[in-house]
Amino acid sequence: MSTSAVPPPLPPGQSTPPPSGQWAYPVDEKGDPKKHYVRWLVFGSAGCFVAVLGLGLAATLLVPYISRGIEAGRREKASIQLGDLREALETYASAHAGAYPEALEALVTPDAQGHTILRDERELPRDPWGREYVYEAPAPPHSKPRLRTLGRDGKPGGSGPDEDLYAAEAADVR
Repeated sequence: MSTSAVPPPLPPGQSTPPPSGQWAYPVDEKGDPKKHYVRWLVFGSAGCFVAVLGLGLAATLLVPYISRGIEAGRREKASIQLGDLREALETYASAHAGAYPEALEALVTPDAQGHTILRDERELPRDPWGREYVYEAPAPPHSKPRLRTLGRDGKPGGSGPDEDLYAAEAADVR
């Protein structure tokens, strides 16, 4: 049933097989690698190096551009969420004789029918950086509540991408 494994005969002109575990490559009469094979290896390696270099350069140029776009998207999302919260605060005030809530949690507290003012959400949205929005109930000298996010750095103030974002109409004085 089984026959012993016999290797195929060697090609003419080759007296010994290549050492085990090494690649076989074409050789000339002296046993040196053929020149076209060496050129193929050199140019192939150089091509791979150039490709890796080009990809690295492209990544170096594109990553800052992409990260700026992501940050602009986060700021836009925060602005939209602030607008939604501002509208929910105005809805709350109109339903409660002009009184604003003491905390934003009132916007997600269900009423007798189980509905909330903030589109039936059960929890408050977080800003795009994962933090809670900052809410200050109306208190003299402010007649309206102040609503903001602390921006990318999470600290008051800042400039550029770290600048705080305010809900425009809900903040009469920054």
